[in-house]
Amino acid sequence: MSTSASNGLPINTVVLKEKANELAPSCGYPDFIASNGFIDRFKTRNEVIFQTIHGEANGVPEQLCEDWINVKLPELVKNFEPKDIFNGDEFGLFWRMPPNKSFIIRGQKFKSGKKSKERVAVLICANSLGTEKLKPIVIGRSREPRCFRGKAAVPVVYKNNSNSWMTSEIFIEFLQNLNKKMRQNDRKIALIIDNCSAHPSIPLSNVKLIYLPPNATSRLQAMDMGVIHTLKSHYRQRLVRRMLALFETNNQFNTKD
Repeated sequence: MSTSASNGLPINTVVLKEKANELAPSCGYPDFIASNGFIDRFKTRNEVIFQTIHGEANGVPEQLCEDWINVKLPELVKNFEPKDIFNGDEFGLFWRMPPNKSFIIRGQKFKSGKKSKERVAVLICANSLGTEKLKPIVIGRSREPRCFRGKAAVPVVYKNNSNSWMTSEIFIEFLQNLNKKMRQNDRKIALIIDNCSAHPSIPLSNVKLIYLPPNATSRLQAMDMGVIHTLKSHYRQRLVRRMLALFETNNQFNTKD
């Protein structure tokens, strides 16, 4: 199975069942039929996990990644302590989209409204120890979002443009503010970031920019190793809680009427 997976052949429950049924007669079990329970026990014994396939990673040369991790990056950050090595990355967030799956009673149909595709971009940045997280930068389309009105402070830095994505201007402003903060604290840091047109290099006194190799983000971007996924999961939990609270409030209001 590991050979098939490493060669790019997707393996799911159906494939495992077919292969088990094919091998069973030669193992002395001519009447064997693989069940879901058998497959579950097989996966548990062999520590097999089921995950989404990311085809982009296969296009990254293995030697390039090994050289970067074992040789180039250690050389670039050798003068920095782990607490002073930062990594940043952007991701898109459909901030009003509810869950796309639901439990229903068999035979009933679930009808939902049109799914919101309102998206914002979010830049997150933290040090390698996870002990210091910079305030996220959220980029949307609205110049003055209604949700911020009347708020004395918000937990993010908000920016806007027509396509709600990172631009070189926003990134340069982020770098300049970060550099100013580090200069005031008499501190020097390294910032590891993707190599793309929205991330231009500018002279900085207290921030050393380190760009990931081109087209290698899928394998080398640390924020993609579970950080962004976890952040999105927490956001979805909070969104669902808010939806439940609004649903219950509306139900109570309707009941009183």
